[in-house]
Amino acid sequence: MNSDEYRRIVESYRVNHSLSATAAETGFSTGKVMRVLITEGLWESPMSREVARLHSEGYSAAEIAEMMDRTVGNVQAYMPYSKEAIEDGGGREAGQRAEANERIIPFAAVRGRQAADTAPGSMPAALQLHLELGGLDRLDAQDKKILTRYGGVKQSVSRDVLVPATMTLRALHYCIQRLFGWQNSHLHRFYLPDRVYEEMTGGSVAEFFELCGAYFRFSYPDDSDMEDVYWDNDYDDRKSFARWEKEKYCGPYEYAGQGDHRIFNEIEVEQFQKTYPDAKNMTLREAQKRYGEWDWNWLLERLPVGSLLGSRGIRHSDFQPGVPEMKCPDGCARLLNDEISHVKQLTDDLHRMKKETVSILQSGKIDTCLSLLDVYGQAVTGLAMDSLDPDVIPVTNEILYDYDYGDRWQVKITCTKLFQGSLKKGEELKQVIFSKDADVGYDPAVVRKVAKHEKPVCLAFDGHSLMDDVGGLEGYVNFLDHLYADGKSAGRADEFTDVYDDTPEALRTWARSVGWQEKMPSLKNML
Repeated sequence: MNSDEYRRIVESYRVNHSLSATAAETGFSTGKVMRVLITEGLWESPMSREVARLHSEGYSAAEIAEMMDRTVGNVQAYMPYSKEAIEDGGGREAGQRAEANERIIPFAAVRGRQAADTAPGSMPAALQLHLELGGLDRLDAQDKKILTRYGGVKQSVSRDVLVPATMTLRALHYCIQRLFGWQNSHLHRFYLPDRVYEEMTGGSVAEFFELCGAYFRFSYPDDSDMEDVYWDNDYDDRKSFARWEKEKYCGPYEYAGQGDHRIFNEIEVEQFQKTYPDAKNMTLREAQKRYGEWDWNWLLERLPVGSLLGSRGIRHSDFQPGVPEMKCPDGCARLLNDEISHVKQLTDDLHRMKKETVSILQSGKIDTCLSLLDVYGQAVTGLAMDSLDPDVIPVTNEILYDYDYGDRWQVKITCTKLFQGSLKKGEELKQVIFSKDADVGYDPAVVRKVAKHEKPVCLAFDGHSLMDDVGGLEGYVNFLDHLYADGKSAGRADEFTDVYDDTPEALRTWARSVGWQEKMPSLKNML
């Protein structure tokens, strides 16, 4: 590729902001267009970011391919062109990179007091998290004795886990489900503690809106939104639930929904402001009280844990004032809507063709099927929504997770330490400790394995398996009491006769049907 071709691709993309449209206009393949834009810093994806991270640490394309279980060619497609591959190295465009990124991603930088050398787009290698079930303070002394005697609780119902920094909040959800014994049967959300939420937003609706699509998801929770929130709920009984769940919390991690992207939050905010123009001048408390059906303090689940956790704290003044209003590049919304319609039509075609696969292959029309798949792939890639998402840096060391709004389970997630440095054996890997109670020791080989292979490991646990549909923490205590002590521990012998069969075996049968494990697995098999 010569420098003129290189410039032509970049200039085309800056006008239409679409991979597929750029490929069509310039006559180059989508793959070549994507690689030029990666080289120029105008486009990225989770795959390209991971390839770039490993490549910067000195790994070759072949080594990266082996780590990520990909072909060498697939990895090279996400690596920037070398200067030698372009006649003048694209020097003129490199000088304009910062200006282009600022225009495409109008998001204020954060000057937060970080514990690590953190910049937007950079992350540590791995984080150690302490996951602790809330609500024990609601129990009386007798209930706590039941938890200790029959629930295996020493101090708290908790898990300590080492996770790759690239793990998304969505993947962390499945990890939490597995660790605590739930079955992904109910709604959930991640959110910030009130003090952090107030500091970030200043308690202002206007400032909250500026952070939507960066940290928060703002949408109206109707049925269509729920389908997008739970875009990956695709379990069927052709594989075991445990295997399906493990595929969710192990990498490579991706986000294939829409509502977490910056541009869709811009659209939601704009529509909300048109409908409720006075809301912008309200405090968050006022707005949340008046428009409580909307999602407010709801963290984006596409965010990697390493981009959110790992800060000793922020102040409202850490966020630069005068953040520009959220505006999409000229024509971007129109192009995006056009391509979404195109993708939806192609999706319908694919579903139709899936039903006709046998007849299509028998009639020798395999090229038709392959061609359609290729066009579909280009259209999806062409959306390039990732390229409009701003990079963020850690703003907290603690987030909260709610599961099953009826049973009211809550887990506090605290980053106790993080690991930075090279993943190469023999090179420096350092830890940053946040909790005074955290063990200062660690195994560098385990940290590197977790980060490289994107597979979390459980380091410790306190308390036995929980379960769905038991009535929350109080109901779980009642269950243990009826199972092991006939409800006599706290005088509950007749309290649940309409709910539970009075025989322990019947209770066990029911509990196992909702995923309960009476015996805890070994630490190695927790995940």
